[in-house]
Amino acid sequence: ATAYTLSASQGNKQKFYNVLSRFKDGWQYNDIDGSITGTKGDILYKMYYSADKNAVDIYKALQNLKGKTVAMALDADSHTVKCTYENGHFALPFEDAADFPKANMNMEGSVERTFCGDYLVAAIKQAEFATANEELRPIMNGIHFDFLEEGMISVASDGHKLAKAINKAITLELTDGVVCDGFTLPKKPAHILINILNGFGGDITLRNNDKCVVVHNNDFTLATRLIEGHYPNYNAVIPNDNNIMATVEKAAFVSALK
Repeated sequence: ATAYTLSASQGNKQKFYNVLSRFKDGWQYNDIDGSITGTKGDILYKMYYSADKNAVDIYKALQNLKGKTVAMALDADSHTVKCTYENGHFALPFEDAADFPKANMNMEGSVERTFCGDYLVAAIKQAEFATANEELRPIMNGIHFDFLEEGMISVASDGHKLAKAINKAITLELTDGVVCDGFTLPKKPAHILINILNGFGGDITLRNNDKCVVVHNNDFTLATRLIEGHYPNYNAVIPNDNNIMATVEKAAFVSALK
């Protein structure tokens, strides 16, 4: 068994996940649609807290111990994490990393772009509220991205409302002039990217073809399958012959809408 000791206080949440990260050199989470891997403890915290039930269960149990010191032992024979404290103990199961499924993403014919991770977070946030929840048209349930001369476009629509955001800092010049069809990112990996990259500030590399997309930097890699299908022509529903424009104060406009 491998043992670690830490305090169970609320203030040591980050330390707890840093300890978990020492159980192996890296960590990985997979599901049927994609995978995410990483190395740093802070990213481990964000992923485990949103995606891994066992780690959340351990943390919730530690919260109830009100600052007591807890010895955690990883027992490979019984596949349990045993936690012992002053007047009690508990254990939770874990799975052998050797049995962990490996993601198989075929990135043949992919196009690669490198830009600030905050740009991707902003693009997702500006469009995600307009996504649909339709079983018959799953393509409308994601956020569509296009990389054009005018910039990186993120768009979403549920048929009643449409959101379109343009980042003019990311143009074809940043992609060496390589033109690739846009892609539609599912909501689940989009939310994971927001959790990881929010406030990150550094560059990320995005690779995509018509089947998969991979987003990575030195600390994590997210790979996911894309939503298949042709995204509707969103520009067709945006009026382009309207010559009436109005400029209003943002606060007053928001207040009127409420």
